[in-house]
Amino acid sequence: MFKNFSPWFQTIVLLLALPLPSALAFELVPISRTFAPSGSQATQSYQLVNTSKDFQAVTLTMATRQIDLSGVESYGPADDDFLIYPPQILLSPNTTQTVRVTWLGNPKPDRELAYRLIAEQLPIKLDQESRPIKPNQSKGAVEVLFRYMGSVYIRPQDAQPEVVITALEAQKVVVNGSPQLALTLHNRGTGRARLK
Repeated sequence: MFKNFSPWFQTIVLLLALPLPSALAFELVPISRTFAPSGSQATQSYQLVNTSKDFQAVTLTMATRQIDLSGVESYGPADDDFLIYPPQILLSPNTTQTVRVTWLGNPKPDRELAYRLIAEQLPIKLDQESRPIKPNQSKGAVEVLFRYMGSVYIRPQDAQPEVVITALEAQKVVVNGSPQLALTLHNRGTGRARLK
């Protein structure tokens, strides 16, 4: 049927035709939130939604978020800066659970802070019987666990971005006959900036 299409397209069609495993059956809503460092907006609510017919065990943690010049993120522990309630959840089939996250860190940061809220599925089988493996019987399995990394920002009221160009270099790479430029941008402000 798809003989005239590229192998790449055929692979995509095959993957879309496969049934989704239960490991992909929970959602974190919303995926991004901005907190105030103090007051009523220092606590925000999220929803964990189980859209499957299976139980889902999920744990939630916080991490600091740093991005280098190449756009690669790195993370560090940040659980002491937040209170997550509840931090571990057993989601019944087709249910929704509210999770509250509270900022416990500096109530007066001098700039906007970036974190990740990590929601990870735990490898717990609650709806399957465990059968012992017989001697000389090999058993293999691939288990896919789902993980969300939500964006969390702690934004002081007066935080503002201030983006400047610090370097401009001609590149040796030519794309569609046009020479390319490399811009280095620096945000000297106290808030994040969305660039187009």
